[in-house]
Amino acid sequence: MLPGGVQIQGGSAVSDNDATLNTPTDVPDLFPLPTANSWSFANVGNVSFGWTEKNGKHDAQFQVQKVGTFRGWTPVKTWPLTEPGWQAASEFMRSTHPDLFEQVREAARRDADRKAALARSAEFRELRQDQKSLATLAGCVLLGGYGVGDGISAGTKIDLHFTDQEIWLTKATGHIPYLRRSYAAARAFEFEGGVVRTGGGYMGGGFGVLGAAEGIAMATLLNSLTSKSSVHTTIRFETEDAEIFLFTDQATPKTLLMQFAEVRAKIKTAAASPPEDTPETKTGDLTEQLARLGDLFQKGLLTANEFAAAKTRLLN
Repeated sequence: MLPGGVQIQGGSAVSDNDATLNTPTDVPDLFPLPTANSWSFANVGNVSFGWTEKNGKHDAQFQVQKVGTFRGWTPVKTWPLTEPGWQAASEFMRSTHPDLFEQVREAARRDADRKAALARSAEFRELRQDQKSLATLAGCVLLGGYGVGDGISAGTKIDLHFTDQEIWLTKATGHIPYLRRSYAAARAFEFEGGVVRTGGGYMGGGFGVLGAAEGIAMATLLNSLTSKSSVHTTIRFETEDAEIFLFTDQATPKTLLMQFAEVRAKIKTAAASPPEDTPETKTGDLTEQLARLGDLFQKGLLTANEFAAAKTRLLN
């Protein structure tokens, strides 16, 4: 340790007070910028961080500003609208306005999450377009189940997409799958329910035979005018590791059976076909059997010679 809080590291003098060397850089990526101009990307109290493109005599720049009572926003410091400029602005805010820096970092992370979601959506949209679309069951309401994944709960509107290769479950009009399975993994695709009639309820009546007949006729007319019919269909979709229940008012079970006949046929065919004996599945089976042998040996149920002999038989 040298006087003034300076220590020797790797043959060079380093100050304990040098924040740029001793503070880890935790600056999220901001490029490409979310918008061309953002006067207030984040703010704390009367201090704000933002940026502007080249405008008249002002070059494109990042800026930390303060707002005054009468003069509006006043720039405190500016930097070029570049990657190095972003790094310098971050270090300045970290050291002089730490609360603002945390707000900026949080806003940048939210923007990064948004960009990542858009990228995933574009990737899955392209992937699904590469597959032949067989049918889509759109605008259903998730009633419940398990295995759907995070971010989706009962009451969420979802779409079921059936391609020639896979089954996708997404949020309504979305592209990121919350459930994506092959037809071989599907176990059931069933429909229940039907048409529900509500309203009406008028009863006929009156004095004498003629009055009763007139009352019945009037009640029949009123019931026909006030009763309403609606479709309540429940859909059960099951895979090897998930089961979901959906509601739709778009079609009766009989209509859906006809509409998704090809899909149901693919599920039945895949379930009846034995899985392909690919090198990957062979490797997986071998790994599992070796693991079981090792477990038996560790528990003392196999001797060292028995374990070695069994392992040799598996590998051969």
